[in-house]
This record gives sequence, structure tokens and C-alpha cells, in this order.
Amino acid sequence: MLDYNGMFLDNRLLLSFKAGWLNYKAVSRVSTGDALRAQRRFHAKTEGYYLLHALGTHVFKASIDAEHSMHDSIKPVASRAASTVLGGFVQDTWNVSRLLTLQGGARYDVQSLREGLNGRRALTTYLLSPRAGVVINPRPMYHSQLFASFAKYHDLVPLGLMDAEPGQGVAFDPNLVPTSSREVIVGASHDFRPTQNGNLWFQLAAHYARRRLDTALASINDPDDEGVLIGNPGIGLAAALPKAVRTYDAVTVSVQPNFRWVRTQLSYTWSRLHGNQTEPIGADAGRPLARLQLLPADRTHSIKATGIRGFELARKLSLVTGVSYQGASGTPRDDVGARNRWVHVLDAHMDLKYQVSRFESVSFELAALNLLNTQPGAWLGEGRSVESDGVPPLYVLPPLQVRFGVRYSF
Repeated sequence: MLDYNGMFLDNRLLLSFKAGWLNYKAVSRVSTGDALRAQRRFHAKTEGYYLLHALGTHVFKASIDAEHSMHDSIKPVASRAASTVLGGFVQDTWNVSRLLTLQGGARYDVQSLREGLNGRRALTTYLLSPRAGVVINPRPMYHSQLFASFAKYHDLVPLGLMDAEPGQGVAFDPNLVPTSSREVIVGASHDFRPTQNGNLWFQLAAHYARRRLDTALASINDPDDEGVLIGNPGIGLAAALPKAVRTYDAVTVSVQPNFRWVRTQLSYTWSRLHGNQTEPIGADAGRPLARLQLLPADRTHSIKATGIRGFELARKLSLVTGVSYQGASGTPRDDVGARNRWVHVLDAHMDLKYQVSRFESVSFELAALNLLNTQPGAWLGEGRSVESDGVPPLYVLPPLQVRFGVRYSF
């Protein structure tokens, strides 16, 4: 990976450029023998910020990025699928005054999918994702904020959908829309500074978020072929399926106390995940359930706590230690209200940094992830597991991992 950052025009223009290449191969055991797959991915992105003073202060942000991915199935059957994405966005954060800030922008992406060793085109999609927000500071001297935002999101069509069983083909609805959703957030925050020197302060915040699935992907039997058809449930060639519904409502309250070198954050979230779409394309090939219900990933309560402490060991030597906890109530087990047990995840890290010069530093890092070695599947009872019951963990939880790292910044 290559990463470049630069400042121009008296620091009013900031430019960054990133480019990376990934080559990945995996072997898995299947009933017919070993399966060998390979993936190659190239990604490049350039991003710029520009500061303008006109009727307030504008911070313009724009970006252009390109990605080309190729997925090869080498064994047991040779096949190839490729995806090319070209996209970009523009955004303006307009500080009208000390009382009002407006935000607006849009992202546009074009994705082209190709299949087969000869690279014939399978699907091209054009995606527009608008976003808008407003921040009101009713009492600027007291660091209070009221905020609201709206965003439309589009996912890319995953390359894995083009994998098919031997002798089968994959077709796409010509009017296919990738998985899309919209999100609305409203909230408020207030900073408290009880001391005159400002060494102690804390922020109290609360917000409500609602995310709604607009379109999903599903795999159905192709009526014109012996293969499968990828479409949107309830729309177009997949209109026979129920329309996908997946709604997430959440209320979050957080407090963030800070004192000199000590930073902490505590938050509690009450949420509800309801609908008939278990995953954008997951269980049962993405086909919606027959009725609306609490979904398998629903977790009513979630608690997060983070603490970071810094130590200045010498003039050029500093140490930062931290620990984070995340706990969440269990997912639904059946239709009578029973749930699985709570999940508790604990992480810890340490970073020893030596400042070589004003612009150079060396860091030695140590991190312990999933310190409690939490494995939710072991809590479902004898003879039952996450895989057999379809119950998702809090997130993908690998076993306890200890990582060492060295970083040189210049």
C-alpha cells in the first residue's frame, strides 16, 4: 500500500492519495475434495479538502476512487468473476455562523460485473447516494449541540454471488438494484466543564437512529434456465417473493468524562431489529421470511465502556494503555421470548512511543483481543451451536489473539 498526504495554498488545500494491491489464496475442504480460490484486488483513491471563506466558512471535500477485483475458482471447477467500480463524492460543510452548520453531499458509483474467462459483461449498476445534515448550537458558550442527519446507502454487488454449482449458471435481473438502505439520526449533546483550568470535562449525549432496508438481494431458481437468478425480493423478476423488510431502531445515551491524560467513554443502547430479511443475502439464499418478526441478530441491550490512560515517562518517551468492554444481551432463541445469554468482550492494548524528532516517532504496540476468549456458540446448550441455530455472535469473534507491532512514522 502507498499513502501520500500533502498541503498546499497556505494549508487551505489538503490532498491525499492511497493505492493498494491485495493477493489472497484460500484452500478449503469440501465433500468432493479440496477447493482452491484466489482473489486479487487493486484500489486507488484520491481525496481533497478545500477551505473557503464566503458567507461563513465552507469546508469542501471531494474524492474519486477506483477498484478492480478478480475472484478465481481454481478447483474443483475453473471459473472467474471480476468487478470494476468507479465512484466519487462531493461534500460541503458550511458553518453559517456560530449557531448553525449545514452539511450536504452525494456519492455516485458505477459498478460493472463480468463473468467467465473471456470477461463477458454480466451487470452494470449506477448508484446515487445523497446525504444531508444540520447542527444547531443554541448556546455556543456552553458547548451544546442539536443535530440531525439523513443518508441513503448503497452496497456493491458482491462477487461471491457469481459462484455457481457445476452445470449451473447465474443470471441477474437487468433492473437489479444492489442492497440499499436509508438512515435518519437525531440527537443532542452538551459539554460540562466544572473546573476553571479545563483539566476536567465530560460530554453527555443522546441520539435516536432509524435504519430501514429499501432493497435486498435474493437468489431464486431461474425460470428460463437451470441456474439461479439474482433479483430484488418483491421487485422485477423476483416480484413473486415478499418485499424485504428490515428495520433497526436504537436509542443511545453516552457520557464521556476526560481528565488530562485519562479519557473514558460509557454508552448504553436500547435497540430493536424487526422484519423478514435475516441478512442482505444470507440464510435461505436471501429470500425473506414468511412473516415479520424479531430477527435473529436482534439484541435489546448493549453496553460499551472504554478507558485510555497516558503516561509521560520521559521528555521523548510516552506510554498509552487502554481497555475496552462491550456487552450485549442475547439474541432471540424462539417465538416465546426466550433469548440466549449475554455476550461479554474485553480488549486491552499498550503503546510505547518514542519521539525521535519533531516529525519522526517509533512505536511499540501490544494488543490482546477478546481477552476473555468469548465464544457465544458454546453457550447455546448441549448439542447446539451458532452454526446449527443460525444465531450470530456480537460480531465475528476470533479466539483470544495477542498482537505485537512496530510502527515508524515520519
